[in-house]
Amino acid sequence: MKYGWVHKNIVDIWSHPKYNSERVNQALFCDTLRISSERSSFLRIIKEDGYTGWMDKRFVTICSKNEINQFLKKRKYTVFSQTARIYNAPNDELPKMILYGTKLYKERVQNNQILCKTPSMERFCLTKSSAKPILSTKNNLNRKFVTEAKRFLDIPYLWGGISPFGFDCSGLVQTIAGQFGVEFPRDTKDQIKAGRMIEIQDIQTGDLLFFKRHVGFAIGKNRVIHSSVGGNGVRINSLDPKDKDFRKDLKETFQQARRII
Repeated sequence: MKYGWVHKNIVDIWSHPKYNSERVNQALFCDTLRISSERSSFLRIIKEDGYTGWMDKRFVTICSKNEINQFLKKRKYTVFSQTARIYNAPNDELPKMILYGTKLYKERVQNNQILCKTPSMERFCLTKSSAKPILSTKNNLNRKFVTEAKRFLDIPYLWGGISPFGFDCSGLVQTIAGQFGVEFPRDTKDQIKAGRMIEIQDIQTGDLLFFKRHVGFAIGKNRVIHSSVGGNGVRINSLDPKDKDFRKDLKETFQQARRII
């Protein structure tokens, strides 16, 4: 088994080792990977959450297992701005800009900058306002999930997407949860097994509402914020026929509600 990390701001993960296959997921800058095989110009990778797929090897820096482990121990910051400019990068391989949800190894804060390291211990800087510590407490997170998701209203839908360039439904949920230190599966079929099921009358803001192959965050008992093809991106819709943003298809395909905190 080889190990590596993503040295571009965002990289597509494909179902097969070719560009005309299905985009199934994405990876962000400094995401760490296990590499199980190589075919042509593609690597068969395993993300930290266990998700597998194929990635263009040009965008992966190979490193040791020990380097990965040391990086993960120190990775306690996350980018909260939709984009963040990188300063003082040591080479041209590193991106000039990184994205919301990128997890960081913060070495120290100096003046108005955060000095960070990659898994290969290359240093770079971000402005202090663009990143925050990952929360260690899980108190009152449900409402924070929804508040955070609302920042991305009107962001377009992108199958396999996990960033402000485009989210799919489960990508939005996993990304938002991850900003608050909650590790969560990538796909809806796995997310529906997480947490605990709750009765409809007990639904609270921030719970997850599951539909047929779809998921979103509850806002109260009858509304949902989600990323959907039908809504062309991140939208708030209602399950109440009396509301102007009612989605009949959501009401008809509702399956269950679950609480992950």
